[in-house]
Amino acid sequence: MHIQYSRKGGNTQRYVCRGTFGATAVGNCIGFGGMRVDRAVAQEVLERLQPLGIEAALRAMEAHTQRHSDNQQQLENLIKQAQYEAARARRQYDAVDPGNRLVAGELERRWNEKLILLRDLEVQFEMLSTDRNTPALSADDRTRLMMLGSDL
Repeated sequence: MHIQYSRKGGNTQRYVCRGTFGATAVGNCIGFGGMRVDRAVAQEVLERLQPLGIEAALRAMEAHTQRHSDNQQQLENLIKQAQYEAARARRQYDAVDPGNRLVAGELERRWNEKLILLRDLEVQFEMLSTDRNTPALSADDRTRLMMLGSDL
């Protein structure tokens, strides 16, 4: 089967059987309009893909929620590590001889750096937690995704 386009604008097509490509080719053996066939094939393809579209929309929503949860867990772990390091820096500072001012000054500087890092991580965690209270996708976004999934 070959496609034959109309001469006016070339926007309509016909499917035509022309035999073999050779010197002994026979004339057209069958031909029919392509619009109905193309419409039927497109409808069949969309009917087969529609459940996949809805499933893809649901997976996208789940992936967004999972990423948010993973980010929150990662920040919690970083905060625990920073708390440990700040406590360790404090113990080192407390253990130093007050008469050794250079060492005490350096340990205090390190302790302050750990506290600043801890505060920054806690601020990030608070921002992420407040974002968690709002839904990952609004109800309108969910509805639109589902409509896109059902209407490819």
